[in-house]
Amino acid sequence: MNKLISFFLLLFFVACNGPGTPESALKGFVNLSFKGSKDKTDYLARLTGPLLAKYSSMGQEEFNKLLIGEGFKKNSFKILIKNCEEQKCFITYVIKYNQKGQNSSYDIDTKKVAELVNEDDRWKISDVNDIKTFIDSSEEIRIQN
Repeated sequence: MNKLISFFLLLFFVACNGPGTPESALKGFVNLSFKGSKDKTDYLARLTGPLLAKYSSMGQEEFNKLLIGEGFKKNSFKILIKNCEEQKCFITYVIKYNQKGQNSSYDIDTKKVAELVNEDDRWKISDVNDIKTFIDSSEEIRIQN
């Protein structure tokens, strides 16, 4: 009996967090940005709506400035709130990351809201808005122009 209950719990968990869910689409997009891929087509395949239009119209140099980049390591990705309907989903999430390397002096926490739309049974990101960003640094932060 315990094995049967365990099986159904596992099946439920996989069904709710499988490859066709808004959560997995968002997590895949976030993971892609930390891999350091600069191939715009990798990103465009995961987007729709205003975000797709914005990314499509950018030149490669402008697009590269948006990327988190290879110099940072993701520490955690956590979904805080999920408000979904059949064709649209809003997810509030937090990403925590820092600089790679032994002498990492920056820890960054970013809270965002993503709007995802279901297109042809595939969830795509339509918009992402920043709520807040917290930067903890052991050194002085200097902004370069």
